[in-house]
Amino acid sequence: TSSPHYPKGHALAESAVKICKSILKKAELSNQNPYLLLFHYRNTETQSTGYSPSQLMFNRKLRDKMTIREQNLLPRVPDRIQIEKQIRKTQASQKEKYDRRSKELEEIVDKDQVLYRYNKKWRKGEINGKADSPRSFWVRGDNGTYRRNRRDIIKISNKSLKSEETHVPSEPISNNNYYLRNRANIEKPNWYGIG
Repeated sequence: TSSPHYPKGHALAESAVKICKSILKKAELSNQNPYLLLFHYRNTETQSTGYSPSQLMFNRKLRDKMTIREQNLLPRVPDRIQIEKQIRKTQASQKEKYDRRSKELEEIVDKDQVLYRYNKKWRKGEINGKADSPRSFWVRGDNGTYRRNRRDIIKISNKSLKSEETHVPSEPISNNNYYLRNRANIEKPNWYGIG
């Protein structure tokens, strides 16, 4: 299963839903048969495999209104090993490009004190073990135990916990050290002679 609140974990399914919704909206706007548009989508070759989904399923192209020679409609079994190699090559290229701009997150182990995302807010918790899916952890919080992706966990260092407990300001903080300018006569800027 994919991590909760982490749509990147199941991006392929998200992408398929997005494409189908887009096709159905276009069919409604142009008063065309949505099944025909979905048929054309299934008959279009994908970049990652070089074959269309219908070719992978039926081992041949499907007949549409475009002129197709009879020999193109004959069954030709795609080489599954070659397709898998092509998919792995595409995935490796995507991973390399993603890794260029990403950084490794700090290692987390059991019993680490962390902040975890809960309904768009951060709460304190403790790591309760690694989950089955990659980069997911069980976090024990005040209200129970939650599974979170590593992206939604921030490790709290022991130094910051100690300094937070013992920090007492030596002098009272005063807010009298700043001055505001007089805002009564503010003029709008005269850009390009307009205004």
